[in-house]
Amino acid sequence: MRLVTHGGAGAAGTGLDEGCAFAADQAWMSLASGGSAMEAVVAACVILEDNPLYNAGTGSNYRLDGSIENDAAIMTGDGEFGAVCAVSEIKNPIIAAKEVHATPHL
Repeated sequence: MRLVTHGGAGAAGTGLDEGCAFAADQAWMSLASGGSAMEAVVAACVILEDNPLYNAGTGSNYRLDGSIENDAAIMTGDGEFGAVCAVSEIKNPIIAAKEVHATPHL
């Protein structure tokens, strides 16, 4: 089994590799403790969203008015998905997308 995290394009030595490795470790720990693949993905995404080096969550680019808006989506192999777009004041948009996935609103 393989697990891959992707933190975007960036130069080596900027901390991006280490952050991705940490996110992958958290995903493995989730799986090892009996978590589902979706829970592992969310665990990894939360790590990336919480790290200001990545253009996600905390590290998102500011809009012209100084605010931050985020998008997030999560999909499963059966074609089901949940997504949020242009959300603000949500620390981890991936968690909101997971919550939408649990509803009939696709």
